[in-house]
Amino acid sequence: MMQRRLAMALLAAAGSLALMTGCLRRAEVRHYALRPLAAPMVPSPAAVPSDGALPAAPPPAASVPAALGLSPLRLPLHLRQTAMVQRADAHRLVYHDNDLWADSPEEAIGEVLRENLVRLGAASAVWRHPWRAGSAPPRRLAIEITAFELCGPQEAILEARWELRDDRDAVLHRAGAAYREPAADGLGTLAEAQSRALLRLSQDIAAALSAP
Repeated sequence: MMQRRLAMALLAAAGSLALMTGCLRRAEVRHYALRPLAAPMVPSPAAVPSDGALPAAPPPAASVPAALGLSPLRLPLHLRQTAMVQRADAHRLVYHDNDLWADSPEEAIGEVLRENLVRLGAASAVWRHPWRAGSAPPRRLAIEITAFELCGPQEAILEARWELRDDRDAVLHRAGAAYREPAADGLGTLAEAQSRALLRLSQDIAAALSAP
């Protein structure tokens, strides 16, 4: 009887030890968010002349860029999950299950691009798909992200292709580029580095949209 009780006590102790070990080994899960970095547009107050005359009229509507629609963002399957991705070499990717994007990459990247373009004055309005019924934008921007990861231990890379079409589906502009930003603390600074890369992409798109 004593041997049986001793065996049961040893089993219980072993189970408790295994549970405690599992809890100790459970790593902290960290969440990271992208954010728009373009400076918000703050209209300067109209100056009132000392003679009391009315301020100058605003510029005509024709000078305001046409509204822009953002088509659904395209990402390869391996970038659609919330685990941060690190490229170890040309053929090997590492997924970090304890370092996660706070939102789905498609949603987060799309919203940051939209807000950056608004702040950069790229259009009178920037809408994300789906558009409201009967209000399709006159210009539509399609963006494909082909790389959005930590490359090596301390560098973020963003590769993108994009094209602008009019309401008749004719291509107005097509381009692609790669952006690299330092991420000194690796995954801990990846969101900050990718936010800078997305700002550079937004600036390139805004420049193309404003070109004659």
